[in-house]
Amino acid sequence: MKKFALSLISYVLISCNVKPVQTEAEKNAQLDSFSMEKYGKTSEERIKDMTNEVIDKAFFDTSGLSKSPVKVTRAILFKKEYSSYRDIRLTYKNISRKPVAGIKFRWRGINAFGDPADMGGTQEGYGGGFTDDVLKPGKTETGEWSILSRDGKKVVLAWPIEIAFTDGSKWELK
Repeated sequence: MKKFALSLISYVLISCNVKPVQTEAEKNAQLDSFSMEKYGKTSEERIKDMTNEVIDKAFFDTSGLSKSPVKVTRAILFKKEYSSYRDIRLTYKNISRKPVAGIKFRWRGINAFGDPADMGGTQEGYGGGFTDDVLKPGKTETGEWSILSRDGKKVVLAWPIEIAFTDGSKWELK
């Protein structure tokens, strides 16, 4: 009898610790309920936001920009008469003592809600372009790039990432 009672108690204790098997949908619902409670977003939206933050830090790293031989003095989004899409116009100046043979630019833009806008690049909120027109020392140029942005409202920053000089030397943003 004692053996039967011990085995019955053991069976009850073991069976109480067994957790029911959850389906994939139930697991996702549980994760999303936690995520919604803590962040106000689904877990997928939160992961996307975290990924964008990391990429944003990498793309938006402008340390060393103060040493650039070319300064972007103006960056605006504009619409052409025949289109509802926005393009970008940059005004930039060669502040070095050497003629510039080419410049690669990067820009970041936002929409009316402050979210990353379509700026013509592969990364949300960013775009880029280049010019290979010679820019003499002290001179200012304005260039336009067709980015076909539907939701771009404002250019947050535009900057050179690489500059080639006519003597063959280069400057790169590190």
